[in-house]
Amino acid sequence: MNCGLEFHDSRVASVYSLGDVVTISFEAAYLHLSDGVPGSDRGTGWTQAGSLEFGSASLPGTPDIGDGWIVAGALRVDGGDELRLVPVPFNIVGSIQATFTFSNGYVLDMRGKSSRLTLTGDASFVEDFPG
Repeated sequence: MNCGLEFHDSRVASVYSLGDVVTISFEAAYLHLSDGVPGSDRGTGWTQAGSLEFGSASLPGTPDIGDGWIVAGALRVDGGDELRLVPVPFNIVGSIQATFTFSNGYVLDMRGKSSRLTLTGDASFVEDFPG
C-alpha cells in the first residue's frame, strides 16, 4: 500500500521554531492510501496526527494560521516540480521551498535545507477515494 500526505484538507495545530528547526504540527494530516498512486488512483482517505520539520529554517514572524485548515500547499525540492502530496515516509535533504495557504488567507512561505515527516498515533478513516 502506498501513502501520501496531501496538504489541502490537512489541519495544523501549531507552527513553531526551536533553534533552526521549524515544525508544522498537524492535528489531522490528510493521508491518501492506494495500491497505485496516492491521490490519483482509487484508494482511501485517512487523517493522522504528526509533524513536518524543516531544518536550517526560520519563521517569518508569528504565523497567524487561524483555525489551522490548509486550503493549498506545496513543496519544491531543489527547484523541481511542486509536490502537493508528499510520499510517506518523507525525509529529504536539499533546498526546500514550501508554501501553505490557510483558510483565513494567511500564507506561510518556508525555506529550509531538509524536511522530515513524522506521523504519530493512530490513523482515522475519513472516506473512500474513487480516483
